[in-house]
Amino acid sequence: MGNVAVVLCAGSRKELPQMINFKRGLRTCNQRIDDAISRLVDELFAEVDADRSGTLDTNECDMLVTELLKRGFAFPFDVSDFDADGNGSVDKNELTDAIRAAMREHHENLELLSTECQDIDTLIHDAWHMVDITKDGVITVPELERFYQDLAATLEEQPVSREHILEQLEKYDSDENHLLNYQEFELLFNNYLCCKFFKSASLQIASSSYSG
Repeated sequence: MGNVAVVLCAGSRKELPQMINFKRGLRTCNQRIDDAISRLVDELFAEVDADRSGTLDTNECDMLVTELLKRGFAFPFDVSDFDADGNGSVDKNELTDAIRAAMREHHENLELLSTECQDIDTLIHDAWHMVDITKDGVITVPELERFYQDLAATLEEQPVSREHILEQLEKYDSDENHLLNYQEFELLFNNYLCCKFFKSASLQIASSSYSG
């Protein structure tokens, strides 16, 4: 274990420039996911605003929720709850607030949207090569912990706790060998990205929190 620790420390210093580039990639993907949310709102609003009034009545709101569920999104809210001005209808801005709330509350919704961002595959690929310092095709807890420490330092955040890392490893370690192969890491890190970064544009990377 001591030899691994030495390799990890050396790798951390070497990978710092890559981590800075990785941060840029995070910001790019964050913007593209936010753009995807905006497109989704525009598309849904146009589809269910049958009378082209520019607002949604109760029936149209029900149609919108049905459409979201058909597309695989979780939407545990009553759209009418977002009728901020209390005029009995929901405009596009109020709908946008409702959709973004659903995205924040259920990261599975963000994972659905993330399929529109091809950069995410590149981001996960880059992360894998930074994490797998020993280049043996699997990721250990110390490697994963070091990566999150380096990422937190680059983003000027508190690192993810070791306890949380162990919990995530157990969750995604499908073959229960206490290591992560690429497919397992891909699932883990996509979950991490959606929980931590891919939020509304009003939430900045530096202020987001990872609840996993």
